[in-house]
Amino acid sequence: MGKKIPAALSYPLPVLVQMDPPALIQIKGIGQAKAATLLAATEFCRRVTSRQKMLQDEQACYAFAKALLAPAEQLQYVLLLISAQRGLLAFSEAGSVLPDMAWITGMAVEAGAGRLLLIRNGWLSFSNAEGRYVMELRSACAALHIVCEGLMAVGPERFKMI
Repeated sequence: MGKKIPAALSYPLPVLVQMDPPALIQIKGIGQAKAATLLAATEFCRRVTSRQKMLQDEQACYAFAKALLAPAEQLQYVLLLISAQRGLLAFSEAGSVLPDMAWITGMAVEAGAGRLLLIRNGWLSFSNAEGRYVMELRSACAALHIVCEGLMAVGPERFKMI
């Protein structure tokens, strides 16, 4: 749409989205249809971003993970992709073994994640393999400028982080 309305490009986006339809129509190249489209797109984006689940701290991640993993009867890893502002972007089941690191980092980059957290159900202690895995994952994430929050073991009453 921006290429079709060059006059509108001289206005900062925050100013454009605050305008009402009569004000938008006054801009050369914007008629009623484009004004309605612009305002509809703005409203859609506002609604989508306002509904984003916020995971402000480890306790919020635990509450989300506990509900997600409650029905699992066997060991299950889940990847949480989180924005830099701590909003949940996406989550994905990652299987019953430690997931492929290239898959995790690829998913994080594709989602534009600023942070990621791997969670699992089961016991609250960690294996040596999980410890080494988290160290390698943190290194890989650091190279991509993504914060790896680690691995969270989710129990019925509490959680533990590595």
